[in-house]
Amino acid sequence: MPSPSAIAWLSRRAPVTDRDATRIDRRRGGDRRLSTLQPWPSTSSACDTDAFTTALFHEVYLGEPTHAFDELVERRYDLFLVCGLGVPWRHDGVREFEEQRRWMHGRYLERARKSGAPWLLLEGSREARLREGGRAVDRLLAT
Repeated sequence: MPSPSAIAWLSRRAPVTDRDATRIDRRRGGDRRLSTLQPWPSTSSACDTDAFTTALFHEVYLGEPTHAFDELVERRYDLFLVCGLGVPWRHDGVREFEEQRRWMHGRYLERARKSGAPWLLLEGSREARLREGGRAVDRLLAT
């Protein structure tokens, strides 16, 4: 689920600006404060929306990439879990851009592949995705 600041951004009626995306990412901590927000040891963190994702939404909303927080987009991760497109898209009042879904998914996969980190495409039922994702995290934490 998007952060409260992202929901406010998505629900406002005024046009979205480059400044909005930068403010949202930096307000979210720009991936920097994640370890202080988690209830587990600071050597581990997890996020569902990072600076790369914020930058990707910037590109979808404004039609061009942003370079306002490139240093945050370049953050390295130890594992990428990318959900497949087997679950049908559903408009829920927050999600938008059904037309861009495949393009965005391709960008997430490209980022995972180029990262040099282990990554996994999670497909199948919700239970299967959770099981495979959990196993991948367990393997990572065991190393």
